Amino acid sequence: MNDDIDDIEVIRGFFAEGGTLQALMDIDPNHLDKLYAYATQLFEAGNYVGAKCYYELLVRLSHWQFDYWFALGLTYQKLSEHGEAARCFGRAGVLRLSDPRPPYLAGLSYQLMGHGEAAAKAFSASMKWCSDKPEYAELKREVENHASRSIQ
Repeated sequence: MNDDIDDIEVIRGFFAEGGTLQALMDIDPNHLDKLYAYATQLFEAGNYVGAKCYYELLVRLSHWQFDYWFALGLTYQKLSEHGEAARCFGRAGVLRLSDPRPPYLAGLSYQLMGHGEAAAKAFSASMKWCSDKPEYAELKREVENHASRSIQ
């Protein structure tokens, strides 16, 4: 019994320090890359339910991967599950703070759910991250357009 408790405490400590199931189970990153590629194929083919299953698996196995959370958020948006989409974009945004796309896309989901204040905050964050970076100039215009609608 004490060995079981010790094992549980070791596992809790592992996860508390940021460990992933991928590391715990010693899963080769190439295997996750293949799952991600397959999920992306499903997404691009319009099989959003199928893609969601694989992206959900990926975020559980390796919860520190921006691309997994971002793709899962896009998938939830395609399925009109905007609460889940916003949650995923929130996680992606934390993992890559310099990328203005997650807060923008979360803002779109908030807007579609009728949460104007949350949408405005997300759009504001996205505009700050766009700043004056030329690679985000087009996105910034789009964000400004949606932000003006969320205020109305």
